[in-house]
Amino acid sequence: MIEYAPPPDKSISIRAVLLAAFAKGRSRIRHCLKCEDTAAAISCIKALGASVAEYEDYIEIEGGNIHSPDQ
Repeated sequence: MIEYAPPPDKSISIRAVLLAAFAKGRSRIRHCLKCEDTAAAISCIKALGASVAEYEDYIEIEGGNIHSPDQ
């Protein structure tokens, strides 16, 4: 498992989410900024096939299985 704790910054948080979606295996992102833009990025990677579990203080992303969205 890869674990990363970005500063609570929107741009860095979105980049961490995108990188985790493409990385094979499970990634844990701590201190991910929660806002509409990061929620939209998470929604997009879910549509592309990444598995996302959101917890109180971190997000786990199972990546490496990206495919074209159904919609």
